[in-house]
Amino acid sequence: PLIFFDRVPTGAADDQMAIVLDDARGAIAAIDTALARGFDRIAHLAGSSAVNIGVERRRGFDEALRRHGIVIEPEWVIEGGFDEIDGYRGFERLWRSGARPNAIHCVSFPVALGVVDAMRAIAPEALGRVLIIFFGPRDAARFVPAPYV
Repeated sequence: PLIFFDRVPTGAADDQMAIVLDDARGAIAAIDTALARGFDRIAHLAGSSAVNIGVERRRGFDEALRRHGIVIEPEWVIEGGFDEIDGYRGFERLWRSGARPNAIHCVSFPVALGVVDAMRAIAPEALGRVLIIFFGPRDAARFVPAPYV
């Protein structure tokens, strides 16, 4: 037997064994925290919709914004991958389009690292001003400049 841990490809059999987090609930809690801190222009660097964490974290993002009556800006939701380069490219695309979110919800910690690298290269003024929201181990926060959730 095969047991998936953390990530399950879409289309896997319903009876497929898996150990996963409640990614949607985690995203909702993170967005609620950001909004409580006054960050209300939130972009989402989404992972692939072919993997459960991409789907569920996006679902939580959408649900949290809807609950708070915030319109989801379609151009502020960028589907990509889960790696640093995806964060870099996602931030670059947002910033070059003229979008100025005050928070970025990253689908993974590597994506958040890519965002930080892109901020340093493209928009150093965003460092320390744009909230970075990510999923990852608590001690990973030392690699991400404040503010973060």
